[in-house]
Amino acid sequence: SGTRYLISPGLYRHSGLEIIHWQTMEGAAPHFVYRLKASPARLSFSRRLATARPDTDFLDCLGPAPLQIEGVADFGPSGDAPAAATATGDDIRISRAASTEVAASATVAAPGVLVLRETACPGWTVAVDGGARPLLRVDGVFMGVSLAPGTHEVVFSYRPAGFHFTLLISLCVLVGILLGCAGTALRRPPRASPVS
Repeated sequence: SGTRYLISPGLYRHSGLEIIHWQTMEGAAPHFVYRLKASPARLSFSRRLATARPDTDFLDCLGPAPLQIEGVADFGPSGDAPAAATATGDDIRISRAASTEVAASATVAAPGVLVLRETACPGWTVAVDGGARPLLRVDGVFMGVSLAPGTHEVVFSYRPAGFHFTLLISLCVLVGILLGCAGTALRRPPRASPVS
């Protein structure tokens, strides 16, 4: 369904935003909650690209401005970023969506960027056709991956930082508890049977 709300310490005046709540905490700057009037799709494909600039406003994603890409977009053998704004023949379908994974099938007629409108944060990775690819930051907030023409299976996955380390520590603790219980059971003297 896409991004619907934005929480920010900044006051934005943008035709695509409606302030629905604001709160000031003691000693802190006010925080604003905005509703996006036209919610962009959660997953989309774009050929409207531009190199990121330091003054990029992520609210540009609400309008017709080109996507602002941070990172190196690999567009295949030609290496040229596409100039066309839209094209026919693109088919993007989400096949699986969860809080930690979004999988999609994408058939695209020309190179561009597949954009997932989820907040880019450490722990997200992307694979295209089973191989790891660089995750691009789009409009300063969202994630994307460059795609060459053709049909691709794309999977965005999230694993929190330290996930594997935490899992290893949990397994060690569990093994320790089980060994402790087994040791206690082996040292316990056998029960005497009641005399009848």
